Order: sequence, then structure tokens, then C-alpha cells
Amino acid sequence: MLEPSLLARAGEPDETRGANFSMTSPFSASLRRLLALASALFAVAAGAQVNVDAPEPLNELLARYLKSPSPEARGAALEAFGREARRSTTRLLATEGYFSPEIEVRTEPGEIFVSVAPGPRTVVSDVAIEIRGDISPKRRADLLSAWPLKQADPFRDAAWREAKQLVLRKLLAVDFPAATLLDSRVEIDPAVATATLHVVYDTGPRYVFNGLSVTGLSRYSTRLIEGYSKIRPGSRYEQKELLALQGALQRTPYFTSASVDIAPPETPPEQGPVRAPVRVHVQETPPHRVSFGTGFSTNTGAQGDVIYRGLIFLRHPLQLETGLRLEEVRQRLYSDV
Repeated sequence: MLEPSLLARAGEPDETRGANFSMTSPFSASLRRLLALASALFAVAAGAQVNVDAPEPLNELLARYLKSPSPEARGAALEAFGREARRSTTRLLATEGYFSPEIEVRTEPGEIFVSVAPGPRTVVSDVAIEIRGDISPKRRADLLSAWPLKQADPFRDAAWREAKQLVLRKLLAVDFPAATLLDSRVEIDPAVATATLHVVYDTGPRYVFNGLSVTGLSRYSTRLIEGYSKIRPGSRYEQKELLALQGALQRTPYFTSASVDIAPPETPPEQGPVRAPVRVHVQETPPHRVSFGTGFSTNTGAQGDVIYRGLIFLRHPLQLETGLRLEEVRQRLYSDV
């Protein structure tokens, strides 16, 4: 015969068995995996960081672009990450003109420690710019004087790229829409921290405007577009003239869109400038629009409006607006051309 205390315990649920059962159920196993994944992600977010010891602004540059190793990385994987971090640091420093730095990299799971002594910054020692083509001596001299990366300036990769593009943009803007950058290279001497720059441009043929070539018109005459254009056949090519015409057409009510550029010649002439037409493509706005409106005023009572707006009047591109307003106390009819 069982004792009363044992009987009472026999009728109660077994907390130990219940706990063991709940932790081995499929739901609990999934919950454990989810909690483990969340813990790992939290560890990566909380522990992954870059510790950089370098002069400003290099400190900020390296901290922004260097990546931290995963907290799970160990052994060979961690060593490989350290080598890649050293290579990345070397490349980043080179973009700022430091080609002989002393770099110390130490990695731990989730962290990277980079110590940098950048060494001397490379400066420009010489600039050799060649502009090939039919260009006047004055224009050539102006372009060379506009080159922004001069002798004794610190060499930076961003400044180098911008300097090359600046001269090319100036060539493209006037006379030479087919100009190209043929060659560019930098010779670095890390022993004395100097950079020698070499750049070669080709102007291509000289261009002059040769009238308009218009597409997209169905309701209007090309005279409408010619009225907005200040480009004259035989005048020198200037990119700003194309942009001015495109802006003027886009601001008119007659077109929903407009694009303007210059057509390349099929066969450039052997001598003299290229006479290239200006290509204009437009998309016309629907010429008729009717709108209705209603309202109420304490002075005039209920009112209604009918308004017609047209872009063609008497077969000409004239803007016509006519409307009728009906009120309880008065009526008004108007037209404007």
C-alpha cells in the first residue's frame, strides 16, 4: 500500500519528465536553432569592428572601407583575411599618394587591428600633356594652363582622374565633339615619392553646324523649331548651343519631350571641318484639351466652368484659350490667343 504522500505525488504531473519532453519536441528544437542563429548574428553585429591607428584623414578612410572578419573565422581562414586586409590597406593608401607605407595588421575573431605609418606623400614632379589634332596654339595653351594637377601638388587618384576628364570635357565642349583620351599613365618613384604624369589627347576633326534634322513632328512645321533655335549653318560647334535649344523646346507647351545632339558624319572630309546636322527629336503634346469645373460662392452662388485650350489656331502654332463661366448672377465668356 502506498503512503498518502506518495499517492499525491503519483497523481501530479512529473515536472522533470515534462521539462525533458518539451525540450525534445520538434517545436523546441526549432526554437533552439532560431535562438542560436540570433545569438550568432548578434555576436557578429556587436563584435565585428575595425580598429585603425593612422593619421587623419587616413584613419577615417581605412575604417570606412576595411571589413572585419567573421567571429567564426579561425586558423588559416583568419590568416587569409589578414593578408587581404593588408592588400586592401595598401591599395587604399595608394589612392591618396602613399606608396611606401609601413603596415601592421593583427586579426582576431570578429575584429581587425590595423596600424599604419604612411611614409612620405607622393607629389607631382612632372606633367607631359600632348594634344594631337588641328587645334590653334592659343586653344592648346589655354587647355594646358587649365590642367589642375600641377607640379609639387600631392598626387591623389581622384585628382588624377578629374584632371584628365577636365581637359577632355573642354575639348568636347567646343569644336571637337569626337575628341578622345588616347593614353594616360603615371610613373611612380617610391624612393623619392614623386609621380610623373603622361597624357595624350586626340581632338578628332573640327565640327561646324549644318542646319537642323528634325524627327517626331506630325502637327507642326519645322519652322516652329527653327524659331527657337539660335544655331546657324556654318557656325562653329558648341555644346552649349545644343543644350540651349533642347531646354527651350522642353519649356514650350508644344512638346512633352525633346532631345538635341549632333549627327556624326558617315564619311569625314579629307580636308576642312565636318559639316554635321543638328538632330532634333521631339514628342508632341496633344493639341486640344477641355476641362470642366464646378463650385459655389457666397457672393455669386453656384457656378460652373468649361475651358478649352488649344495649341493650333488658324493652322498656326498659336495658343488659344477660351472659356465659359456660368454663375447664378452673371455669365462670362472669354478668349485669349
